[in-house]
Amino acid sequence: MKNLIYQYWDGDDTSGNRAGVKAMKKYADKIGADYLYEHNALWRSSAIGKYKPYFGCFKPLFTEEIYEKYDNVMFADTDVFPKAMLTENIFDTFNSDLSIAQEPWQPANRAITTGQISGQNDEKWADRINSSWGPERPYPRDESGHLKVYNSGVVLWSNVGMRIARERFIPFNEYQKVMQGLPAFYSCDQPYLHAMLQVCEFDWSELDTKWNTCVHYIGNANEVPRPVNMAGHHDANFVHIQLRAADHFSEEKLFKITNESFPKWSLYD
Repeated sequence: MKNLIYQYWDGDDTSGNRAGVKAMKKYADKIGADYLYEHNALWRSSAIGKYKPYFGCFKPLFTEEIYEKYDNVMFADTDVFPKAMLTENIFDTFNSDLSIAQEPWQPANRAITTGQISGQNDEKWADRINSSWGPERPYPRDESGHLKVYNSGVVLWSNVGMRIARERFIPFNEYQKVMQGLPAFYSCDQPYLHAMLQVCEFDWSELDTKWNTCVHYIGNANEVPRPVNMAGHHDANFVHIQLRAADHFSEEKLFKITNESFPKWSLYD
């Protein structure tokens, strides 16, 4: 099997971005996968509109040199860091068209939030997908009945999955028109991909959250020091560092956040 890990970054390079690329390239070498990083790919910028930087994650699916050559492709954001001692090969147990991990804390959080990204707006998003590209399909929900949320920071694609995407993806601009009136978040890459899971009939699977364990601030933004969600960090393979300003953290600090216990992070220094 021939596997590829793909990453990109649009915009000015940063210390955090460089550290993430370096760490993921090292992991790709370790598991025998090819690695491709593109800076300022600016893919289909004229067609995407306001959210063009985010849609570069789909570039491999439409790049002939990639989809004709590889059995599997993993896309990862550049703020996703493999743990230093990781040897497990993410491709070894992948056997579906597409695999993506949940954000387990999000549905309950969105159910009580009064912000723009909310459970109420999630339901409106689902209704628009059903009314535009029906028939109505059962959406994955958690035990409390909330719509599950999937994080597009790590996505695995098989060659078959890439073909299905090329053939069946709803055009991005058409999708964005359907989402007009909802908060801007619902027109970007993550809700778009979640929608395509419903519309395109992939044989998709839930990726174990150890491959996309998100570390992020929680609670009141004005709280000092602001608490951090570290659920699953100890057992993670990939740590997705979603902390404000992490793009400008040093390689050393990002290594500590990925590999060491919280007291050693020096997060508030």
